[in-house]
Amino acid sequence: GKRGMKLDLGFIALAQAATLVVSIWTVSQIRPAFVVFSVDRFEVVPPTDVELDGASYSDFASLPGTGPRFAVAELPTDPEERSDLLFSSLEGAGDVHNFARYYHPYNPPHTDAVALRAKPLDQLLQRNPKVRSALKELLGADADLQKLAYVPFRMRKEDMSAIVDPTDGRVLGVVPVSPW
Repeated sequence: GKRGMKLDLGFIALAQAATLVVSIWTVSQIRPAFVVFSVDRFEVVPPTDVELDGASYSDFASLPGTGPRFAVAELPTDPEERSDLLFSSLEGAGDVHNFARYYHPYNPPHTDAVALRAKPLDQLLQRNPKVRSALKELLGADADLQKLAYVPFRMRKEDMSAIVDPTDGRVLGVVPVSPW
């Protein structure tokens, strides 16, 4: 019965719709687009930090719609291109994990680099014994932790540890424990 109630309700609905649109846009910009193994660690790359131009594989020519895609970034073999990449990294313009043209599918033989760089899980367990229970929960109580390894998993504000099978580089899970 209040005069102007329709106007008030319309303004509230408009404000809520605008807030929803801004929230969805923000989440789409910070969500992980790619998880890239680069040199010796995984890097989580949001859509705003990846250059899709020149992608060698169609899987990496556009942003994924559902969840992050795994990739392996290989350094260029051309010395000049490698030098340009180094200076790009030093200037803060991006490292190898920021350029889709260096991405390869996350499967053999590219995952061999992951298996080579993986460190024994015992090292992580010695530094942080509490992680054992998290690993048992993640992998199952019967998981043989002696046969597993870990690789640093870098996110924008936090470092975690990716648990991998050292025989093929397959990622079994990620635990919120610093690898350092």
